Amino acid sequence: MVVQKIGLIHLGGRLSSGYSPDSELVSGDQDGHIRVWNLQSNICQVLSNHKGPVPGLAFSTDCSRLVSVGRDQVINVWNLRTYSNITMIPAHENFESILTLSTGTVCPGGNSYSQDMFLTAGEKGILRLWDVAARKIVHTQPLSHSTVTVDSKSTANSIANLLYRKESGQIIAVTQEHDMCFFDLQSLRNIKTLAGFTDDIIEIKSLPNRKALVASNSAQLRIFDLETMNVSTIDGHTDNILALDVSSDGKWAVSSSKDLTVRLWSLEYNRCIAVCRGHTESITAAAISKMASSTLFAISSGRDRTLKKWDCQALARASADRLNTADMSSEIVCRSALGHEKEVNVLSVSTFMILSIFACKWTETINVSITETHMKMRFLARRFVWVPNLRVG
Repeated sequence: MVVQKIGLIHLGGRLSSGYSPDSELVSGDQDGHIRVWNLQSNICQVLSNHKGPVPGLAFSTDCSRLVSVGRDQVINVWNLRTYSNITMIPAHENFESILTLSTGTVCPGGNSYSQDMFLTAGEKGILRLWDVAARKIVHTQPLSHSTVTVDSKSTANSIANLLYRKESGQIIAVTQEHDMCFFDLQSLRNIKTLAGFTDDIIEIKSLPNRKALVASNSAQLRIFDLETMNVSTIDGHTDNILALDVSSDGKWAVSSSKDLTVRLWSLEYNRCIAVCRGHTESITAAAISKMASSTLFAISSGRDRTLKKWDCQALARASADRLNTADMSSEIVCRSALGHEKEVNVLSVSTFMILSIFACKWTETINVSITETHMKMRFLARRFVWVPNLRVG
């Protein structure tokens, strides 16, 4: 009987394993050791050349070789007949998974090869095709075809596992955010993504064309197509997003995070176009103006009890020509007000330029200069309303 080889993720010390038709069970552990178990003779061989955990193992088609990847940024090729190391390839990336593309398979880039090729994935979220015999990468997934954004420094798109569906010619990648990403094997283009949430949804906002913008307990923003439930992700924040708002035309969004930044997003290009710095603690509330882009501004507040206004007009006008992220920490903050006893939980801006604030334990009326004119705060059953253009003596 021929048993198909399988790949598993193990709990505890063992990270990965595979089973070959030669009745050999291979496992990799946290200490960098690979154990080859012969299930007929009960003999175990230990292979040692990794300096860190070994989460990925793949057999060659004839099961004579084993390719292992680790979080020590190397690829090792092993001879399973002599249990010796054939070669070690520096890769400059912590790997999580590897799979075999057998001889003759039309591989990424549209080429087929006369030997087995190996596809790797890891912390950078980019798929790479390796010719391990030649010790080189022969194809790298274009950034535009991946789920990774140019300005992302987070590990949200790190790939934890790979699966090859031969019948459909697709690669399925599971990310650290528990998303399932489907890629076409030949082009490595992202076909669709199915999102998996493991925690609360913090905010959800409606967008044009039957889409929704969602923030969960994550540093990512997600745009859902409500008809297909396909999802695209936008990266920028480095810690969990706490608040989210969208302009009335659906072109702009503002988000705030535990990373002490407020970000302005172009939803036409799915890009962050401004990073606003100035808060000293987590920013728990954010709102964006509901007027035209010519009067675009954002309001934010949080645990530092300050209320800040960010003028985004110039960025809105220039965003079509300039897509690079701008650090506007000193350029676009107009005024900052301090005076709340507790952190602000919710901000909302109406089309009449009324700013509503929900907080706790506020019992007095104060004068605060947040724009060029004064504003008056009124207590309305735990609801506070900033009224612009009203001068209070």
